[in-house]
Amino acid sequence: MERRLDMIKQKRHKRMASLVFVCCIFFALCLVCIFGPSPKANPELGFDTDHAVSFCSGWQLLEADGTMRPVTLPAQLKDLPSGPYTLVNTLPEMLMPAATLCMRSSMQTVSVSVDGQQVYHYGDSPSQRRALSPGSVWCLTRLPEDSGGKEISITLSTPLAAFHGVVNPIQLGSKTALLYGIIGQYGSNLLLPTAILLSGIVMIVLYLLFRFSPLHDLRLLYLALFALSVSLWLIGESRMVQFFTGNWYVLTNLSYLALMAFPLPLLLFIDASYRPHHRRFTRPLLLLFTLNIGIQVLLQLCGVADYFSMLPATHGLIAVSVLLVTASLVSETVNYKNREAKEALLSLGILFVFGFAEIVNFLLNRFDSLTRYLRLGIFFYICVLGFFTVRRLLRYAAKAREAQYLEQLAYHDLLTQGKNRNAYDNDCRSIFSLDDRSLGRWLLLFDLNNLKIINDTYGHNAGDDALRAAYRCIVSAFHVPEHSYRIGGDEFACILTDAGKAKVYAGLARLRLLIREENDSFDFEFDLAVGFEEFDPRRHTSFDAFVHSVDKRMYDDKHLDIQPAE
Repeated sequence: MERRLDMIKQKRHKRMASLVFVCCIFFALCLVCIFGPSPKANPELGFDTDHAVSFCSGWQLLEADGTMRPVTLPAQLKDLPSGPYTLVNTLPEMLMPAATLCMRSSMQTVSVSVDGQQVYHYGDSPSQRRALSPGSVWCLTRLPEDSGGKEISITLSTPLAAFHGVVNPIQLGSKTALLYGIIGQYGSNLLLPTAILLSGIVMIVLYLLFRFSPLHDLRLLYLALFALSVSLWLIGESRMVQFFTGNWYVLTNLSYLALMAFPLPLLLFIDASYRPHHRRFTRPLLLLFTLNIGIQVLLQLCGVADYFSMLPATHGLIAVSVLLVTASLVSETVNYKNREAKEALLSLGILFVFGFAEIVNFLLNRFDSLTRYLRLGIFFYICVLGFFTVRRLLRYAAKAREAQYLEQLAYHDLLTQGKNRNAYDNDCRSIFSLDDRSLGRWLLLFDLNNLKIINDTYGHNAGDDALRAAYRCIVSAFHVPEHSYRIGGDEFACILTDAGKAKVYAGLARLRLLIREENDSFDFEFDLAVGFEEFDPRRHTSFDAFVHSVDKRMYDDKHLDIQPAE
């Protein structure tokens, strides 16, 4: 058995070496593509030949008394009275055809006018009136063809004090150039969430594939849901959602909803993985997070409170969860030497540290760099957790193979590759039940004649060949490999169910023909003694008595002359 286990380990190491080799080849090909014969990009082959221009200078803030204050964008205007505020500028004399103005609103309504004529307005549609703030979106304003040299004014307003006075950069250009600029600046924000989203989908597929297998584990589903919810949160914060949908609610609230939701599968994962000793704090936290989602959605839909203003509640719950989970994992690691808890503490610790940095960044009103730290934390978290998960799965797979081999040893005969005595005993208990009054159940016992003489005269290899030949003859004669057994050194058994006497005698006749064929191929006499009987619970008082009767027939009938049934 030890030799077999060593072979399994060697095969596993070979597969790992092959995987590493393939990864190295792939990495080398990537290097060739990046640093190959033409590492520099050819501008003539790119689509982004038309570039947008900055329109951040020359702006003036229209004060309440009618005076103007110079402003350079981006800006955080101070000492503003509550309510809307307007910035004024003069458009360039020469505008490109189909000139478009682009800016990003930060929880603000936006109104754009050229020469006193409104050309764009965002934030006051019927679907948005239920919300306290219109959310943050890209605002692209197509300017009239004769706008060159005219005055342009932008009026902003927000009910949220944190965004009052915020004016983001403004650009001018064709719509294509502006969209290329957004993709170039923020498109990379989709790489990590897309990878996390795909990993979540893969884990869900694996969970469904293993749904009814011994490797089925709910932790895989919880981890997949955590990956999906985190990816949706990062996608919502990427400033790229507008490329996929124009739904206002999705654009402005996806990240908030995902932020409230992603702790749920993570807590379920932790509860399923490390609950043997820590107090059951996960269930109350799950209830609190569920109530948090329900209450915030209800308040937002009713126009009582905005998701942004309720973020401290979500952040507070996350902070409490971080502290409790960290304390639990430390306890598991220190007091109970839990290896999986130690791995989780390392991976989750990385995520928690970057998560705290993200909360501090948010509280400091650094909205332009939101999710920067948490994206890094999630990246490192996935790398570390992925390493531990792959290693754990490989360990589970190795144990499964070893268990399968041990099960094979328990119920299979390695010499004949058929079933052994343990399997025979189990099947006899289920088939030959005294409670079952039906007939047609037969037990056949066989004994290989002269095995000791064969071993002593021709060697044990010849004896092994004779044993294998005996098993082949039994299986070929009665066609029931699932009920054919080697139950001792030279003893075999076969069970027939729902069989008549004619079928049994026909099988015995075939057996004699096969024995003669095998005997012709050996240098020694090859023969089997046979005993058989039908099980009748009305006549046999116990299974042991029935077996004894069949066994006696076998030893009394060493040279049975089988007559075909009429």
